[in-house]
Amino acid sequence: MSYTPRRIRTIFPLALTVLAFAMAAPSVHAKGGTPDAEVSRYIIELQDPPVALYDGRELSDKGVASHRQMAATALASTGDTRLNPRSSASLAYRQHLAETRVEFLEQVRLLLGRQVEPLFEYDLATNGLAVELTHGEAELLKSSPMIRYIEREKTRRIDSYAGPAWVGADQVWDGQVGFNEAKGENVIIGILDSGINWDSPSFMDPAPDGYAHQNPLGRQLGVCDLQQVPCNNKLIGVYDYINEDYSGTDAIEENTNGKDINGHGSHVASIAAGNPVVQLISSGSEVTLSGVAPRANLVTYRVCHDEDCFPSLSLQAIQQAILDGVDVLNYSVGGDADDPWLGGSEDRAFLGARAAGIVSVTSAGNSGPEESTIGSPANSPWIVSVGYATHDSGGAASMLQSMSGGNTMPPADMLGASYTGGTGKLVIVHARDYGNALCGEGVSESKSSCAENTGQSNPWAGEQPFNGEIVVCDRGNYGRVEKGKNVLLAGAGGYVLANTDQYGESVVADNHCLPAVHIGDQDGDRLRDWLASGVGHGASISGYTPISDDKFADKIVAGSSRGPVLPPVEDTLKPNLFAPGVQILAASHIDDQYIRLNGTSMASPNVAGGFALVKSVHPDWNPSQLISSVELTATTELAEDNWNLVPATPHVAGSGRPRLGEAVNAGLYLEETSFGFSQADPNLGGEPRNLNLAALVDASCVENCAFVRTVTDQMGGGNWTVAVEDFPPEISGSVSPSNFNLANRGSQALSFQFNFNQGAILGNWYYGKVRLSAAGSPDLLLPVALNSSVGELPESWYISDDRNGGWQNFQLNEIASVKGLTLTSGGLVRPEHTIESLVEDPTRDDVWDGGEGVMTKVISLPEGALWLYVETPNSTTAIDVDLYVGRDYNGNGTAEEWELLCESTTPEVFERCEFLDLEAGDYWVLAQNWAGSGSTADEVTVTTAAVVASGDGNLAASGPGITENGRPFDVRLSWDNVSALPNETWYGAVGVGSHPDFPTNVGVIPVRFRRSGISEPETFPLMEGVVHELALAANAIHDRVFIDVPPGASNLTVFTNGATAEQNSGLSLTLKRMDFDDALSSPPFTAPAADVPGVISSDGSQQEGPSITIVGVDPGRWYAELTNRNGTPSSVSILAEVDFQGSPIDVHPGLWEPRSRPGLGQGYDFNWGDSSRALIWYTYDENGLPDWYIAGAPINDGNIWTTDILRATNDGATQQLKPVGSLSVTALANNDALFSYTLYGKSGTERMMPLSALTCPQVGGSPASYTGIWFRGTDGLGGASVLVNEITQVQIHYLFDDEGRSRWLFAQDPANNDPLDTEIPILQFNGYCAVCDPAEVDFVEVGTLGRGFSSETAGDWTLDYTFDTPPSGTANRTDQVVKLTQTLQCQ
Repeated sequence: MSYTPRRIRTIFPLALTVLAFAMAAPSVHAKGGTPDAEVSRYIIELQDPPVALYDGRELSDKGVASHRQMAATALASTGDTRLNPRSSASLAYRQHLAETRVEFLEQVRLLLGRQVEPLFEYDLATNGLAVELTHGEAELLKSSPMIRYIEREKTRRIDSYAGPAWVGADQVWDGQVGFNEAKGENVIIGILDSGINWDSPSFMDPAPDGYAHQNPLGRQLGVCDLQQVPCNNKLIGVYDYINEDYSGTDAIEENTNGKDINGHGSHVASIAAGNPVVQLISSGSEVTLSGVAPRANLVTYRVCHDEDCFPSLSLQAIQQAILDGVDVLNYSVGGDADDPWLGGSEDRAFLGARAAGIVSVTSAGNSGPEESTIGSPANSPWIVSVGYATHDSGGAASMLQSMSGGNTMPPADMLGASYTGGTGKLVIVHARDYGNALCGEGVSESKSSCAENTGQSNPWAGEQPFNGEIVVCDRGNYGRVEKGKNVLLAGAGGYVLANTDQYGESVVADNHCLPAVHIGDQDGDRLRDWLASGVGHGASISGYTPISDDKFADKIVAGSSRGPVLPPVEDTLKPNLFAPGVQILAASHIDDQYIRLNGTSMASPNVAGGFALVKSVHPDWNPSQLISSVELTATTELAEDNWNLVPATPHVAGSGRPRLGEAVNAGLYLEETSFGFSQADPNLGGEPRNLNLAALVDASCVENCAFVRTVTDQMGGGNWTVAVEDFPPEISGSVSPSNFNLANRGSQALSFQFNFNQGAILGNWYYGKVRLSAAGSPDLLLPVALNSSVGELPESWYISDDRNGGWQNFQLNEIASVKGLTLTSGGLVRPEHTIESLVEDPTRDDVWDGGEGVMTKVISLPEGALWLYVETPNSTTAIDVDLYVGRDYNGNGTAEEWELLCESTTPEVFERCEFLDLEAGDYWVLAQNWAGSGSTADEVTVTTAAVVASGDGNLAASGPGITENGRPFDVRLSWDNVSALPNETWYGAVGVGSHPDFPTNVGVIPVRFRRSGISEPETFPLMEGVVHELALAANAIHDRVFIDVPPGASNLTVFTNGATAEQNSGLSLTLKRMDFDDALSSPPFTAPAADVPGVISSDGSQQEGPSITIVGVDPGRWYAELTNRNGTPSSVSILAEVDFQGSPIDVHPGLWEPRSRPGLGQGYDFNWGDSSRALIWYTYDENGLPDWYIAGAPINDGNIWTTDILRATNDGATQQLKPVGSLSVTALANNDALFSYTLYGKSGTERMMPLSALTCPQVGGSPASYTGIWFRGTDGLGGASVLVNEITQVQIHYLFDDEGRSRWLFAQDPANNDPLDTEIPILQFNGYCAVCDPAEVDFVEVGTLGRGFSSETAGDWTLDYTFDTPPSGTANRTDQVVKLTQTLQCQ
């Protein structure tokens, strides 16, 4: 298989707008062509104040007469801290202003004799509108009493195009920062990319501004000696490593001697170091395009063809760059995340470059907004990786405006983005009403210019469904410009691109094929809702206006890759910085033309140029000084995550946006050596968190964590203060020393300590910063990112067992203290195997073409998905199969590259992808026959297992409720109803959380269960109405499957089925009856039914397994004896149902004990309320310690009561209940019952009887009924089973130990049986579990119970006890208590 190349980090489908170097602004003329008829844009302000300034004054009488005075909206009047445009007062006043504008436009129509459509309408910051008028018309309108001000729009001159100024380059250029002017002189920037367009003015010498570049080397490099390569003192070196095909097919191009035929490399180079170039853009605005370091020298290394870049060539280029004396390298290229310490990678080569004194900068990637999408080499600690954001130029703003019609209130004007002209008032429609909301079908073109898109994805090809309307298309699947081309071909007159949830509020100005505007998700939703109401919708699109404002800046684009970075570098901060990367206008590969591109590819050279600029001020600064100075002075003040519109965290923004004017004055830096980077390799026992870098990151901070950083002076000495700030209350931090003096070049080690406080949620990231301040230096900031971790979870748990049910303990070590440990289980599930015959993919280098050689499967995951496992097993004749898994974000059921989450492409058949804790949604799996066997087709298998959290699965996880930091504890995994066959592997998972609301915030542990064989039959009670599963060995009989049929039963039906037709055919069912006493000869296990004669038998058929119904069934224990006549094992499901007639037995309420095993020292309390029954089972765990379980279910009409067994844990205040088994109480008489159960996969059965008659003590001469279940009135705090009869009293308190595990204590005075005694000894019993071998039952006194009853339903108790270890815990408290169950009638 060929090596997967790196990818250029540009988002090519975004706005590849080619502009002529000196494009003139178009003018618009009215009919007649006279100078006075030339149309210009005018801004008109009307008389009434805007919303932000309206203080409740009397309004102008020149407008709408009905609104003379309204509620104030200005903050000075309302007292608010922020203007609320959606308050009732604001909405009312905005409606007034809108009505005023309508009246004004009617006046304009009467004055001018024509309808004037506004381009923009304003009401918040100013009240007015923008229109296109002739000079004469404007003069005529000045007489209108409604106008306060009218003026022709003046074109503003932008001195430099956005990027350089927004990273502070202009301050360094102009010498405003305490140093001489500097623009990158004598600094060499190397560009590893697709080559260079040496014909562009950006790389000329002299520069267009007349500057004559100086070559610091005095010689030219690479192929500059060739006549056709016109190097100069600006472009001092050109290399071309693309001279053959590196993908395994025929040659794709000849060597170009370094000439860029793609555009990416030229664009990147001009951003970093391009000459200042003045040009006009289509708005008529004059723009100076300049690189960040315009006087730096360039050496270009062509290592990319098209969008593919080859590591082998990059390694050559990096080596050459070291030889060439390059100071800064830019590599706007990347791929999937790898271990940066791997040998032979570019990552390691860049470490060598750093050791040689080169600062290397790379793009972070365009794979956001998902977390942990930073790839390689961006994840390397020694490389600066850069995310991308907007700058202060809002680009080209345009509006969707003047909306009217429908039967709901039209939306307010919507601000969007575009580089097109406008429309008049047109009908507006949604493309969904024409059969295609996305405005595309089939294969996407996704070209960036109108001419390049041919309409091949036009869903209305050959039709003209539109007739000049503005057509709204939802964003997604197809290119933004491509959609516009499609609707234009279909007859549209305008186009609105409306974001959906997937794209948030991120909009892009494109040069569309027709008047257009791109709007965000919120406006898109409002527009879609309005268009769905009524008819007669109208709107207009304004032409665009270039705008600049800080409010547009530092919106980090959703697509910008982000952290936390994946292991082994999870304790480092990536991206390091962010910079402008949206709609960056820079050099193209075509002559003197310029293009707009978006992506981290554009952000990276902004930073690379910044390092060159700082280097030109401080030529003696090393990479550590340069990098830490820029990072320490960066800002996140305006940084916002444009995906969810919240302040950007360090994992999104890194240290922030560079401020180069501050960076050159940074007073401290952090030195890290190449040796230090090498030693940090975790494979060698190193810890990346300890690298002396300008960020503090710990992805596994267990309760507290500490860091040390050493700072070094670079400003001649100073007195510094250090403070920890901006942390939420869940974090406290300190630093030592907090004040220190440094001499010139002196160093100081700083120790940081951070602690998680109460309320910190495990698994959450918490952020803050450290500020260092001194006179003579800008403040320096270290971002801090800490993950509240429970510790290291195991990669997986593995069970190998031959039983249908059972349990196994697994130990967790070095786990943090957790109050409210939550264990959520899912599975076990049998994997699905999908098999298809695939030819070798004839277009194997394009797996996304959907052709032959690939298979696709879609998996729908509900909420609570814990683990998705996908593999291609070694069960094929193919030589090489590749596997891809992604999320079907757009819901089209098609695998698309942008949706990719995992690819496994080794040169083998076996491939694997797995995911933990996935969001609900549709996911696709794609398998490709990359190299076939040579036959016509190969059978390719895809195995999938989706494990979803479920309370009724066949896997249960249980453990303590409270963990102590670092103390090991056991988690019990139990399974039941597992019909896996020998050598089959089933899949499950355990979610670990710190609270029921956060069930997986600690992590997820995959569980693999392998059936090692099939054990001998064991006791197997059937719970009435519940489907059970088991495995039967070949030619085997299971004779211990039973259900107890009580009096009152009329019919018994047993259904069975195998997993296949063959298994059904070989399955036999025989029902046998045994008297209860005979069946309970060896409790807790049932007697086998082998020697009991059968009552009735049935054999299965291919269509279904055997089933039997007995009408008029006799009471007794009925065995469902299963026989597998097949020579292979079978998976069997079985269900028993019992019908009843007549009234159910009135069962004795209260405490019961085993009749079949007297003296067992355990039993249950069976009671009920109005409509439900509750059972508390007092038993012992396998260590003989007291343990209890609870069960509850509605009262039914029969004599069999079946429900789940729930285990309780407690966090000190509330309890969690998790199912760990099932039980059945079968009533034979008022005082006789059968109790069968399956707990932790082990089953047993007992015959039970009441502990005592329902007599009552005499209190004040009358009987008092205190017997029942009592509690403190609040769920989760425990309670007690109380028995008070005429001769004694007993209280069994169900409560919790210090680990939050369920325990019970027994209160009775053996020496004093007085039922009215108010002080009773508390005893702790020890015995043996219900299915364990018998052992001595004993007890020890552990405390005293004081009790008092104020009535039959209320009272108090005082608990004073200390557990006899090993349970730990103590209590000394008084509780007010109430009776939970019904008051019983005294006998």
